[in-house]
Amino acid sequence: MITRTDLLKQLHKAENSEESVIIIITGHLSQAIHNSKLKSEEQTKIIELMQKLSNDSVGHKAIILDLIQSIKESDRDVY
Repeated sequence: MITRTDLLKQLHKAENSEESVIIIITGHLSQAIHNSKLKSEEQTKIIELMQKLSNDSVGHKAIILDLIQSIKESDRDVY
């Protein structure tokens, strides 16, 4: 079991991680891909996959923010 305060702290950490990690990783990978000797088609496929990952991350962040809001509005203190 976890208290509301502790759960909110963990969700805020998840929110921050979701956003910052994806930005950092995609930036580094994009640079590495462009400097690689991969074929153009392979580079394009990897970049498309990274864009999907980035888009999914936006969705994950929205879900986390919805959870945070729901927990804040709840009277429940133990989860």
